[in-house]
Amino acid sequence: MQHLIVLSILGMSVLTQSAWAQQNQGSATQTPQQPPTVEGTVSEIKTMGRVKVLVVANDQGETMEIPLTNRVPVDIKGTGDQGFVRVGAFIGGKGVLTNKALFLNEINVLLLGKGKKPPRGKIGKAPRQAGGDINTFQVMGTIQAMEPNPDYPDYTMLALDVPGRAPGINLEKNYTVKVMSNDLSLIEAGMPVVLDGRLFRGKFQVSRVTINHPEPFSSEEYLKPAEPKED
Repeated sequence: MQHLIVLSILGMSVLTQSAWAQQNQGSATQTPQQPPTVEGTVSEIKTMGRVKVLVVANDQGETMEIPLTNRVPVDIKGTGDQGFVRVGAFIGGKGVLTNKALFLNEINVLLLGKGKKPPRGKIGKAPRQAGGDINTFQVMGTIQAMEPNPDYPDYTMLALDVPGRAPGINLEKNYTVKVMSNDLSLIEAGMPVVLDGRLFRGKFQVSRVTINHPEPFSSEEYLKPAEPKED
């Protein structure tokens, strides 16, 4: 999200534009603990044999080509609506443990491609952050059931497929939704791109591609309408 959800195995693809490596070399030297990043725009997606190739352009008009193989994770991110949060959806987020229950105000939904299996669900302590609540937990899993909280009707209770005994999970009334997908068909020319990677012998090697979907995702467009609940 970058809250929680891990989409793919890390990998690398060598890019041929050394000028882009020079663009990031200064920041990489100043903060060696953080990998360099490159920002650009989708120029086009072309097909070479069985492989799709992402062409990214920077502000100087230079382009680089990135083969979209399983070795390079591609995350397409955008905002969404609460219709994405339904039984069968894989979600992730962070919540604060209060009175033996977790309360979340932001949900990340992973749109799985056809034939793709979701990651394993789990709940665990979130890494400590300066100023953060020590009772913050990371949550991820497939929704098995959801219903209004009988004690607090403004909250929605969720049951996730996580191992062991888990605290209750509650969504706050006006929770927000972010959507992540690795469906390459969603990529269009003009979309902003962030490339994460490293410098190696003067060249920038990509380890992850993040594309920001400019328009909000619509659950009615990408998902079948939710079936009405029976009385």
